[in-house]
Amino acid sequence: MADIPTVKKFKRGVTFFPTCRLHVTGTLTNLTNVTIASSVTTTDGKEWPATVTILDDRRWTLLIPAGVTAKWPIGDASWDIKFKINGVVVATDTIILRIIKSPTSTQL
Repeated sequence: MADIPTVKKFKRGVTFFPTCRLHVTGTLTNLTNVTIASSVTTTDGKEWPATVTILDDRRWTLLIPAGVTAKWPIGDASWDIKFKINGVVVATDTIILRIIKSPTSTQL
């Protein structure tokens, strides 16, 4: 039986800005010499890369500005994070972002 992916609602036109921590086999890992990449792929097949900012040796943020997410089509998008650790590439499970319209249409 296949794993059921996690589904999170996300309003388009809002900044995509999660703060993350890296755990490898249950232990917190130092981010020294770890390369991180992440993107969201929307229902139209477009890949939207996130800007990665390392906060300290254990946390980082991902950023896709609100002006970019405003262009995302309504529907289910997929998101994951890839890491290169000591030459080995690994990835998180894929998370489904259910892109929904914000009831507030005013741009800030």
